[in-house]
Amino acid sequence: MEPFFWRRRGSHQPLLRRLDRAAERLNPFLMMIAIGLAVLNISCLITLVDTGTLAIHHGAPDPPPPPGCPSATPVGPL
Repeated sequence: MEPFFWRRRGSHQPLLRRLDRAAERLNPFLMMIAIGLAVLNISCLITLVDTGTLAIHHGAPDPPPPPGCPSATPVGPL
């Protein structure tokens, strides 16, 4: 069975117009939300980097030697 609004020919036009009007009203609001979240994200990233809380590593640190290992000094890259 077809949905009710597709039964008559041409009945989808008013529905599309209503959806278009709703999208016109909603788009500026969603754009402001997206800009606000981007600004908040950037400001939090800057704060974390400035305080040193966000540690950026360019490689994985060497794991500590297992207990009981004869060599207590870790071996780094050559």
